[in-house]
Amino acid sequence: MRKFLKSKEIASMDSTLKRFILYGMIFEITNNFHRPFAIKFLERIGGDEWAMSLFNSLPGLITLFAVIPGAIFIRRMPSLQKVTLSLIGMGRIFLLLMAGIPFLEPNYQVGAFLLLYSLMCFPDALYQTSYQAFLGKLFPENSRAHAISIRNKLTIPVITIVTLLIGKVITVIPRTNQERIMLYQIFFLVAFVFGILEIFVFRKFRAQKEVVAEQSHFLDSFRGIIKDKNFLFFTSCSLVFHFGWQMGWPLFNIYTIKTLGADEMWLAIIGVSSSVTMFFAYGYWAHVIHRKGSAYVLAINTLGMAITPIMYIFSFNLYILTFTSFVSGIFVAGTTTVLLSGLLEVTPEKDRVTYLAVYSTLTNLSLAIAPLVGHWFLGMRGIAFALTMTAVFRVIGSLTFFYRNWYLQQKKISH
Repeated sequence: MRKFLKSKEIASMDSTLKRFILYGMIFEITNNFHRPFAIKFLERIGGDEWAMSLFNSLPGLITLFAVIPGAIFIRRMPSLQKVTLSLIGMGRIFLLLMAGIPFLEPNYQVGAFLLLYSLMCFPDALYQTSYQAFLGKLFPENSRAHAISIRNKLTIPVITIVTLLIGKVITVIPRTNQERIMLYQIFFLVAFVFGILEIFVFRKFRAQKEVVAEQSHFLDSFRGIIKDKNFLFFTSCSLVFHFGWQMGWPLFNIYTIKTLGADEMWLAIIGVSSSVTMFFAYGYWAHVIHRKGSAYVLAINTLGMAITPIMYIFSFNLYILTFTSFVSGIFVAGTTTVLLSGLLEVTPEKDRVTYLAVYSTLTNLSLAIAPLVGHWFLGMRGIAFALTMTAVFRVIGSLTFFYRNWYLQQKKISH
């Protein structure tokens, strides 16, 4: 990679990469103080299986109506970095509000948590759009996948330590459910503090050149998207896969918590087992991407993720489920790395904010529907049937990526 860059560019990129990794660590610490255990917090304040499905579905519904108007707003901002900073701050304020939920009347706590968690996805979704566009300027295209994989890999030890620590503390120290809820309040507050630290680190980023607002009219950019076959092809494949991917999210939580009875410590162990595999897998998949291309790696990894729901069916206890999570981490690492780098490959720099907003809106449309479809399958014939249907949808999504890889290879040969 270095031989393609000048010495000044190397020094600049190395500094940026270090800050990129540091920001990633703080970002993950913030999230891991609340996200891995949010579903268990929901159960502890009285949430049932329907509430768990809404927990996964409502954020997609909120985001669906937020991203396009938000993208129009982002396009008009003089600096993409500044608007991203504002969105980080807005998202972290919700953590303070969540810390106050146990002070409400018990009958209102579940609804209040679902509402706040869903509304938090409004600034978070816009953050993803602006951050991804900004990321496109931080690294050259030929080193972007490498930077993302390195960042993801080096954040794994941090995630592991924080997740295990929280799981141990919340399982061992409290003696009653009320005491555990009080600990959750403390964790929300700690996450908010780290969120403030996120802002300070992100302010230090220096892109290759300042990312400014897009000058073209939004409708003109949208017309360009409709004609962009590469972007539409990638997005179509991604949408089909996302539907099966997102369908399984509430089902995995329901199976883990309701069927197998996992507490916070087990949730931490299961999450860490996946993280350990991902630590080693990130480097491997980055190497394969360099040799085979992102289209090939995406096809292979999405097929691997289709196996996970079937493995859940045969996970009769939490020990087997931990092994299942360990195996699934291999493919999650590859999918998350190549989805982002592949998306940036098919989005032109000129109108990237608009492209990312359209992509985010479509995937959140899937997120609003898919978990409810999974819940419908659950109510129809039980958890095993619902997980099987999730696997079927994931296989179909993976096949679309295999077709895309084949098509791109044929196109390359013809040229």
